[in-house]
Amino acid sequence: MKQSELIEHLQSTCRTLIAEAQQIKGLPEPQLLQKPHDKAWNALEIFEHINIYIRKYNGFFEEALGKAKAVGIDGEIKRGFWGNKFIDWMDPQVESMQKMNTFASTNPLDKTIPVAVIEEFISLSEALIQHLEAAKGKDIQNVKSRLAIPGLKLKLSDAFHFIIAHNQRHMLQVKRTVK
Repeated sequence: MKQSELIEHLQSTCRTLIAEAQQIKGLPEPQLLQKPHDKAWNALEIFEHINIYIRKYNGFFEEALGKAKAVGIDGEIKRGFWGNKFIDWMDPQVESMQKMNTFASTNPLDKTIPVAVIEEFISLSEALIQHLEAAKGKDIQNVKSRLAIPGLKLKLSDAFHFIIAHNQRHMLQVKRTVK
């Protein structure tokens, strides 16, 4: 896949997630607060979890983009070994997606989360789209981005894909929760 195709695909996915969030934002608050069971998150808690990660990753992306060199060609994107593993573990469209436990620091279970968390998700996702826009014409294959797991880094192209797969995975969870 060409870099421009990956960026367009990821931006399109973000726009879809934003549109889904806009629809969910209009639901009554009691529906947003319902839980499938006691240990499950409600929709607002899921959005808060997503936002915790997008906040971190938007900072990581800004940092990596500042180090990325300009490129004049639309090169092929090849996933790295770890990028491939992380994306496939997270991507809800891949059979190898793994059920994962979250870190305590990113677990909003039973916290009071305002409905405005959905608007924050939309804003953070729009900033993510802008980072993808800034990536056009930059070498996102040969610059690394930090991850939320200290000491680990992925190619910037893989890190973009990873966080968006994370967001897709949890948006499906939101949609199941508010039904």
